[in-house]
Amino acid sequence: MLRIIVSILLGAGVAFALFVLMAKLIENSSRPADEVPPAPVIDIVMQEPDDQTQTRTRVPPPPPPPPPQPPKMEQVEPETAEPDADGFSLAIPAIDTGGVGVNIGGVG
Repeated sequence: MLRIIVSILLGAGVAFALFVLMAKLIENSSRPADEVPPAPVIDIVMQEPDDQTQTRTRVPPPPPPPPPQPPKMEQVEPETAEPDADGFSLAIPAIDTGGVGVNIGGVG
């Protein structure tokens, strides 16, 4: 029981101290603000350099030799099987909708 009472009193003391600290941080002392020095003027215009640039002409490297031609591949005829149209069925089953005519299951 003593532990609970001490923790409540300690918590209340910390909360009160935080409120006092926050009040001091935002307190207005009723004096004029300090005079702020004027902001420095920054010149962002770039001046032309006076020195001359030296240029060189670039000599391109010689082109690489062309790659050798790949060997010719002989064409292989694919094996074809006889198409079997009877191997599968496209019969679509009809759905019973309980008397509602929504034409589900019908083709077209």
